Amino acid sequence: MTLAATQAMSSISCPVLLQELLEETALKWPDREAIIHGAERKTYRHLDEEANRTSHALRRVGVNPGDRVGLLMPNSSGYVTAYFGILKAGAVAVPLQETSQPETLAHILRDAGIRVLIASSRFRRTALTDLVVRTDLQFVFWHGEKISETTQITARKKWQIIPIEEALAKEPPKPPSAKGDPRNLACLFYTSGSAGKPKGVMLSHFNLLENTKSIVQYLDISPADKAMVVLPFSYCYGASILHTHFLAGGSLVLSSQFLYPNLILDLMEAEEVTGFSGVPYTFAILLRRSNLRNYKLKSLRYVTQAGGTLAPALIQEFRSILPHAKFYVMYGQTEASARLSYLPPECLDSKLGSIGKGIPGVELKVLDERGIPTTPGQVGEIVARGPNVMLGYWNSPAETSRVLNKRGLYTGDLARVDEDGFIYIVGRKKDFIKAGSHRVSAREVEEVILEEPSVLECAVVGVEDEMMGEAVKAFIVPADWGQRDAEKILNWCRQRLASYKVPKSVEFRRTLPKNAAGKVVKPLLKAVKHD
Repeated sequence: MTLAATQAMSSISCPVLLQELLEETALKWPDREAIIHGAERKTYRHLDEEANRTSHALRRVGVNPGDRVGLLMPNSSGYVTAYFGILKAGAVAVPLQETSQPETLAHILRDAGIRVLIASSRFRRTALTDLVVRTDLQFVFWHGEKISETTQITARKKWQIIPIEEALAKEPPKPPSAKGDPRNLACLFYTSGSAGKPKGVMLSHFNLLENTKSIVQYLDISPADKAMVVLPFSYCYGASILHTHFLAGGSLVLSSQFLYPNLILDLMEAEEVTGFSGVPYTFAILLRRSNLRNYKLKSLRYVTQAGGTLAPALIQEFRSILPHAKFYVMYGQTEASARLSYLPPECLDSKLGSIGKGIPGVELKVLDERGIPTTPGQVGEIVARGPNVMLGYWNSPAETSRVLNKRGLYTGDLARVDEDGFIYIVGRKKDFIKAGSHRVSAREVEEVILEEPSVLECAVVGVEDEMMGEAVKAFIVPADWGQRDAEKILNWCRQRLASYKVPKSVEFRRTLPKNAAGKVVKPLLKAVKHD
């Protein structure tokens, strides 16, 4: 760690509960800016007091320690105070994705047994009423729109909608008296559900704090850091940005305008941002649909990438544009509190394509089907052990036992290890295409196609084929819709892949179906009628 990061870690008492990330920093640096969002600039003191008020308001409607409270809001200071307020009340935070379909939201609310929801007025009132009918919701704290507190009866069910600003104004800013056990459940993060219904990942205070401390250590995050946040806090990767910077006493710049990437870049320059995090789609947009090459971003110290595979060629392209910013390739899962491994920036040239090694405190092994570590070059499954590994899946003991055992967390990712212990992912166990007698890694084909400059995004799936059983098909979002050329893509693949790996067909699309984490939902592509 750098001296600044070491001093930041040592200058605050070590938190044992997740809400202490805010509390301890508010005590140490009460007037330091924590959240910058448009014209709004909120200090740690303000956020802590608002979170205290939130905890009292939740207790007033009967929220008890261990109760699950839903949180359906965009990134904002209001999200942050609601999140920490839930934790201060001793309850369990259940972040919900704003982009989720009503059926998915209803499933999560029922599965988690949520009676109290904090929601943004961006969520339609009519949709909210529908959720109430289909779930056990009794109280909804409404954030944003000016409304009056009302008790409503829907389908013979009595429920209450409460304007949160008015509720908080009635509560004191003093901290609640409740304390808790670090081994208790802190958050339920529901997995993206790219296949089947989403599952609730149970993460304790201890899980999340251990992961947070490890990330702060290897990224050298200090009070001087100011991160640009374009990932939702309701996504585990986004939550980790919140946790790490609040532990270190840094600042977060929020924006929901990534559809206009040049506005984000303008904001990064104006605020002298030091950190930026994204998923592969984020970097594809910056490289193909922004004026990134015209920006200096002199204050940018580091960049992190996770949430899927970014083609090595795109990593190198990004580095060539901003060579002064350290580029961290990272790997993780929600089941591991977000982060499992990272590739040190100084190893990018010699180990490009690797996800690195386990983060501090985490042990990663690649095991064969017998549970024995593989030899260099041999393919096996990544298995993780560490204090960040989840407690299990909520209400799903069978699913939990399928991925957790005495050896650790079975990630479902197939990989190989080189002679130096660096890990290279080959693909998901479920993401191989059986083309005749061959097994084709969709990941490998995608990486090759993404290197073609006219391609913005790509997803490769196996589709039914009368002769081969499955045929390789590529769905492509072009950087320029007017420059679609399937034969050009196929020729590119023929020059770089074995013949059986070359897609049999290419389909161009303006967008690919994604979940809230930004990952492509491949089952929806496989379900498309194919010629």
